[in-house]
Amino acid sequence: MAEELRLPEGKRRLDEEVIPIKTDTHGAVCKARRPPASTVEPKLKKIKLENAPKYRRHQQLQGVKRVSDKKLRSELRLQQRLDEEGVKRLAASEILLPSTPGYLEAEGPLERTYKFSQQDIEANLDVGSRQKLFDLRLSYGPYTMDFARNGRHLLFGGEKGHIALLDCHTMKSLFDINVRETVRAVQVLQNYTMVAAAQKKYVYIYDQNGIELHCLRDHKITYRLEYLPYHYLLCTVGEFSELTYRDISTGAVVASHKLKLGPVRVMRQNPMNAVLHLGHTNGTVTLWTPNMGKPVVKMLCHKGAVTGMDIHKNYMATAGLDGKWRIWDLRKYEPVHHFWYFGTPPSWVSFSQTGLVGLAFGPHVQVWKDATLTAKPKMPYMEHDLPGETIECVRFRPFEDVCAIGHSAGVSTLVVPGAGLPNFDSFEANPFETKKQRREKEVRDLLEKLQPDMITLDPMRIGMVDDAPKAVILEEQRKEAEEAASKKKKKPKKKMRGRSKAGKRAAKRERQYASYIREKAQERVKQQGGAAGEPPPQAAAAAADDQGEVGGWEDADMGEETARQDEASSGGGEKKVLVRPRRSALMRFLRRKVKETKTERPS
Repeated sequence: MAEELRLPEGKRRLDEEVIPIKTDTHGAVCKARRPPASTVEPKLKKIKLENAPKYRRHQQLQGVKRVSDKKLRSELRLQQRLDEEGVKRLAASEILLPSTPGYLEAEGPLERTYKFSQQDIEANLDVGSRQKLFDLRLSYGPYTMDFARNGRHLLFGGEKGHIALLDCHTMKSLFDINVRETVRAVQVLQNYTMVAAAQKKYVYIYDQNGIELHCLRDHKITYRLEYLPYHYLLCTVGEFSELTYRDISTGAVVASHKLKLGPVRVMRQNPMNAVLHLGHTNGTVTLWTPNMGKPVVKMLCHKGAVTGMDIHKNYMATAGLDGKWRIWDLRKYEPVHHFWYFGTPPSWVSFSQTGLVGLAFGPHVQVWKDATLTAKPKMPYMEHDLPGETIECVRFRPFEDVCAIGHSAGVSTLVVPGAGLPNFDSFEANPFETKKQRREKEVRDLLEKLQPDMITLDPMRIGMVDDAPKAVILEEQRKEAEEAASKKKKKPKKKMRGRSKAGKRAAKRERQYASYIREKAQERVKQQGGAAGEPPPQAAAAAADDQGEVGGWEDADMGEETARQDEASSGGGEKKVLVRPRRSALMRFLRRKVKETKTERPS
């Protein structure tokens, strides 16, 4: 007797999945057969996603088949498949994003968005958006500020010693202290539980309760602070033109560079490759990494001092004392647009997450839209004025259409439609994270911390295969080893009988330096002679002296006029033209004649 039995629901089978089986008269199973092919779920076809290139961050590796190492070849192919799978998942999940960014739109051809006042915009906002705005009137300004990466907490510090941390969701102050000395810059570190402040002499680290945790005495008279989140590095620069990288997870100084370009008051990081951009008083912008003692790029951006700077993707915005602010393309290091400003030079330049540019100069704030596109915008997107105040800092709040400005009378916020990203990645920066999620994320970030050596100007080179021949690679390694050995300080030997005195050591150093200069000069002379295909100048001069005769000498100072006078005095007869040689050439001729007479004298 054949009958169909349904498995119980506890076996995690769907009701539609029916397995036909055959039983005998006693109910025992005799034979089971597979379900028909029609009930098997068909395989999904490959879907071509048009928005996939937008999420691709890695280039396709070339020449993987030529890799001789089987293990390396399999690892590279696996990495390629994982990268492609990540791009496809990001592109496929784009349809699940709930929100889209919005902007201010003018109704008629005569209406301008920069004429909309904050009062008019606030009157048309919903209750939730209106609660994000505030205006704090404080008497310790001017104020600088910094947002946490998820945009929930705002840290601001006044020049007269006021430091406070504000929760922007609940509008509650986590701490509010006065350090009774100058505060030049503030920075939120890995999250709101640790913040840094550049005070009058040193850099201090505080917790979320305002309790001092550390005093970094190696960072003196600091003007700017930056934090690299993926490397856990706190970067400082200030009066003594010294760029310092400190790992906040271990407390060790990773690198310290002497810039030798005077005090630095402008520093921003490139979020794409963690390279620091520094603006100097001579109008140049230098790019620095912790593994190189000199700038990887040095570009002249203004004819005056650089006063403000920020980076967004492949573009950099700079402002200077020459009356202009510019947009630069970092792929070609060429200017895209330049704009004129009026009045006071910009004190701060800031990019939003969507590419809006905010400038603060004097009591004015301007926001420009589409400044990085090929078509140059003719007018700003929004404007706001604070009469009688001096604006020091402009910061856009992440994932919100809010811009915070720090001025001489306190801290205020503005509504800037389209400034923040509408969707966030909860694994990267979650504005609504709980205490447990924050702890788990901090542990995960520490485990995935990148080394400072991975900071390069081109991050796409990391993971690429070096296809140079083995001999070339070995030669490069040998040169690097020789350079490292030459830079290594040798311990001087202690000699007896006064041979290790300070005077002896100084004389030895002078002799070594003189021999080094002599070798360099000889190499330069050989290179100059070899490059032109001619012997060095000394050899050519000696050869000319050996071949010269008195009658054949001609001084360029005498010229043809002397020769013409000699011909006239001789009556036009055939007579060898004698031109008085220069003194140095005459002395060489006399010395050579003396040597010849000595050799020809009979014994």
